[in-house]
Amino acid sequence: MDEQATDLSEYLSQHHEELNAYLSGLFGSANFANEITQDLLFYLWNSPVKLCVGNPMAQLLSMANRLGQYRKRQRISTGLYIPQRQPRTPSVLNY
Repeated sequence: MDEQATDLSEYLSQHHEELNAYLSGLFGSANFANEITQDLLFYLWNSPVKLCVGNPMAQLLSMANRLGQYRKRQRISTGLYIPQRQPRTPSVLNY
């Protein structure tokens, strides 16, 4: 195998906080983001994916986004609740 190859499960283990932050912002739920990150890590441990060329974070973001969109559609179709984004607190400068 190429020396430059990146094991995505190791990369995710090192950068899971950044991925969680991205997914939390994308889906509006830290718990949902954590669930997606853990499921993706489990998948990568059981089905190793090597990235030889390119940006490993971009590939992880793409995989996590697709998994999150799939889970979101699954929950909507089964009627399970998906948390909505919380409204931002009003700025004190607007008063």
